[in-house]
Amino acid sequence: MDFFGKNLCNLRKKKGIGQKEIAGFLKVGTSAISSYEKGLSYPTFSGLLKIVDYFNVSLDDLVYKDMSSSNKKDVRKGFIPYYYLPASAGDYDMLLQQTEPDTFYSIPELQDCKAILPVIGTSMKGVIESGDLIAIKERDNNALPDPEKPYLIVTADNRMIKYLHKRDYDTIIARSSNKDVEDIIIPIEDVKHVYAIRGIIRFFF
Repeated sequence: MDFFGKNLCNLRKKKGIGQKEIAGFLKVGTSAISSYEKGLSYPTFSGLLKIVDYFNVSLDDLVYKDMSSSNKKDVRKGFIPYYYLPASAGDYDMLLQQTEPDTFYSIPELQDCKAILPVIGTSMKGVIESGDLIAIKERDNNALPDPEKPYLIVTADNRMIKYLHKRDYDTIIARSSNKDVEDIIIPIEDVKHVYAIRGIIRFFF
């Protein structure tokens, strides 16, 4: 669900212009504008950007907020934020500092998740493939990790998807499903966060 068509119609009327004027601006027919406003079709991405610029609104608000004066509901509250922060390597602080998601996904069975991230790499081949998306959620820090389930492990220098095994009091073993990839021994003090992987999203083309 989104509010693009409704918002476009309201913004156009508020500005006092007809479908013909906005159609001319976007270089499309008036029937296309009518279709947009009825929610039957969408403009191209470049068309969306032109609309955003024309009405001086954000893309997120145009698509995901009811911008009518009587209802300010933000449907993003029911969506899962997606961050283009590949789960393979990167700075942990990025996950904390990037407050604006790149987009949102609506997946009812994963609504309890914190975020969705893309996967790059083949260390978990056969379980999680490069190009998949993972939905992560907070895990119970008082419970021992299940060695049969993969986790997203965040250190100061990396984000990695691995099976977790307790090695001793001070270290853990991060193990891949790909037998060609060696185990990684990580000092517990270097682990900044461990997220449970609640779901895997795979696209087929």
